[in-house]
Amino acid sequence: MWSLIKSKAGYLVALAVFLLMLLLVLYIVAKNTDAYDEAARFVSEDARIVASIGTVQKTSLKFWDGFEFTGNNANFSIEATSEKGTFVVDVHVRRVGGAWRVDTAEIRGRDGGLTS
Repeated sequence: MWSLIKSKAGYLVALAVFLLMLLLVLYIVAKNTDAYDEAARFVSEDARIVASIGTVQKTSLKFWDGFEFTGNNANFSIEATSEKGTFVVDVHVRRVGGAWRVDTAEIRGRDGGLTS
């Protein structure tokens, strides 16, 4: 009986390690795409975002808020830190003619409320 419990625990540990590695790979792949680069650049440089939340000092992918790739479309939740605080910008980018372009962006406060 003890060997059966021990082997099940081993499988559960192996499954947990596999899932953590899978999430790590997904995060690295998402951050190293042209789509993410364009979304992060837009959050940092767009005049409307800067006017709303201030000059962006740092951006990071909000992995747990989600990201999605479907063909020529991608959605990212990007955390932007500025002198006014920390905000989340939901960015939808679309591939047009081989280049990624921002389609829509929505700014949320860190607590989830819309700021503009």
